[in-house]
Amino acid sequence: MKNRLYFGIAVMCFSAVCASIGQLVWKLSALSETPFLFYIIGFVLYGIGAVLMIIAYRFGELSILQPMLSVGFILAIVLGYIILNEPITYYKLAGISIIIIGLIFLGLGGKHKEKSN
Repeated sequence: MKNRLYFGIAVMCFSAVCASIGQLVWKLSALSETPFLFYIIGFVLYGIGAVLMIIAYRFGELSILQPMLSVGFILAIVLGYIILNEPITYYKLAGISIIIIGLIFLGLGGKHKEKSN
């Protein structure tokens, strides 16, 4: 059962990555002279993220899987720095650290029920 939860966590994190990249593409559309293509790509990526989130819910508890979407916040900070030249402040680093610690505790702290036959 633990492997199912870890799979659910992995799928949920990938969902967050897709949604975060989709949002970045939307931001790029605001900076583009031809934003329509960016809108479409952003919606597709965000939609893939939503579908993956729904799939991930089959593999674990909501209270464990839903907070895993906060990986998207971390990725948004990193992508903002790399692609949009946004600064990473000490407050952002502190926030990233708190998110990572919280995710570790949540990932390790879920109850793992064994199904009896």
